[in-house]
Amino acid sequence: MLNAEYISALSALAGTFVGGFTSIITSLLGHRHQSKAEERLREKTERQALYKNFIQEASTLYIDALEHEQTEIPKFIGIYATINLMRILSSEKVIEEADKVLRMIIETYPKTKKTFQDMSTSKQQDIFDPLRPFSEACRDELG
Repeated sequence: MLNAEYISALSALAGTFVGGFTSIITSLLGHRHQSKAEERLREKTERQALYKNFIQEASTLYIDALEHEQTEIPKFIGIYATINLMRILSSEKVIEEADKVLRMIIETYPKTKKTFQDMSTSKQQDIFDPLRPFSEACRDELG
């Protein structure tokens, strides 16, 4: 039969083991949670950079389309690359809105050219802010 000294020593060892095990598990879970949070932040930052790039390229092409009846196909390389990168990381809604913007830009080239006065008297909101639905989809996704 075990005497009180052995029981006391075994209890102390068991307590130490449980405390150490709990500490290790807590540390591993905390590290895992932190890693996931860092990964989400990295992905969000990457999407933000893609969206910024798309907005800049689309704005430049849209103004070019308002001013000119033709363009050179190489001007579209950047925006096509950006959209295809977004297909990897972004939601369907963001990609759908990006595709609409690109279609609108392409359709604007052959149309009658707009002057600044035409734009200021126009009732069409999309002339002033054709990227708004895209921007709102991005905000919803990143929010």
